Amino acid sequence: MPQMVAQRRSRPCATPAGSTFTCFIFRRPASVRFLPAGGGFLDGRPDPGPDHLPAWLTQGDVDYVAGEYRRTGYRGGLNLYRNIDRNGELLAPWAGAAIRQPALFVIGAEDPFISNPQGKAAVDRLSGTVPGLRRTVLIEDAGHWIQQERPAEVNAALLDFLRGLPVRE
Repeated sequence: MPQMVAQRRSRPCATPAGSTFTCFIFRRPASVRFLPAGGGFLDGRPDPGPDHLPAWLTQGDVDYVAGEYRRTGYRGGLNLYRNIDRNGELLAPWAGAAIRQPALFVIGAEDPFISNPQGKAAVDRLSGTVPGLRRTVLIEDAGHWIQQERPAEVNAALLDFLRGLPVRE
């Protein structure tokens, strides 16, 4: 599976944990490209620097997260990806199983997941694989950290979804 990484820029991401964190959250579809095998996840990402943080993220937040990564490491955050082949093997018995429970799908229009053909195709197939899908909400001007970027819109979508569910007594 190819990795999605930002195209080469003249100023790559710095290596300290805080800079790596801010580079990761600033990934936007316009700058995301598939690279051949051997490309690194953070290769070529621009370092936005502390003066370019979004309104929902303070330098204090970045410093806290970076400090925790320095203290504990990032092993837990990477284990999902390290174990992705095994997860596929473990989940194989449920391949093709439909999710019939009522469901809501909320995604930011700038989430890198939907900026590539595979991601877009997966979203297009949701109604077939998730017959319980009640609604898909695409929130403009939001990326992967949608609940932090656009909390009011996410909460409104969740509340609207929950109001539409039958009440059981």
